[in-house]
Amino acid sequence: MLVNGEPNQHISIFDRGLAYGDGFFETIYCCNEAMQNWLYHWQRMRESAERLNILLPDESTFLVDLEKIKSTFSTPRFEWVIKIVVTRGVGGRGYSPNKCETPTRIMYVGDMPPYEALRRRGMRVSLLKYELQTEPMTAGLKHLNRLPQVLAKTELDGTGCDEGIVLNSKGFVREGVSSNIFMIKNDRLLTAPLYDCGVAGVLRRKLIDVSSDICGLSVEQVDFTFGDIMSAEEVFFANSLLGVCPVKEIGNTPFKIGETTRRLMEACLQADTSQVNESKIKEISG
Repeated sequence: MLVNGEPNQHISIFDRGLAYGDGFFETIYCCNEAMQNWLYHWQRMRESAERLNILLPDESTFLVDLEKIKSTFSTPRFEWVIKIVVTRGVGGRGYSPNKCETPTRIMYVGDMPPYEALRRRGMRVSLLKYELQTEPMTAGLKHLNRLPQVLAKTELDGTGCDEGIVLNSKGFVREGVSSNIFMIKNDRLLTAPLYDCGVAGVLRRKLIDVSSDICGLSVEQVDFTFGDIMSAEEVFFANSLLGVCPVKEIGNTPFKIGETTRRLMEACLQADTSQVNESKIKEISG
């Protein structure tokens, strides 16, 4: 684990990420020692920093941190996870960020969850009672205030299902507990808009960019209800670690794993061609 580029497992009790959730994070799938979809993650980090008005270190700083992390591996790793956390930094008491001058950056390694079997069999899904509240100023951001997801996951754990469908306060579908939701209906590929709440996932953004090339359908962002989902031909969830994962059952209603979902799933399992170039990393790290 690195804190501001140095081996460390401690942060200040006055760090605003701990005190107020004042920051953002990325969870990145790594394969063959390369971060996948890095350009999408970096783009979201820049947008998060801009919207939260947090000073973001330049890209090369994070790439050097990655090389330091990799240098600690005793043997090569095929699949693993990097988590990057950026907070506003250490400040005094109170909500005002005016005393913060230097952000805190944290990077550490985790194991890749066993999602391959889940993709093969398909997800069992439940509609959750927990609703996301309207927060337009932070909608779409992967900020550190994840208490709504903690509460939704607590409810999901009691169902025995793999993922849950979360609505907003007006009854429209917004996302899963830890992934974005998509459906195929009447030859349309739909996902929920995130103007009021929810997290704009990296794979969601990538699918918006590339789905038409893969399956001939462009992603449309439209409001829809749980009833709309139940009459869809195909439903799947997506995030950067999970990939595209089909739904096989919502409640007691079965869903087929259709051809469009399979094509998107297979395409997203391919190595990302926009990842960081290894020679660039080595040049930066000296």
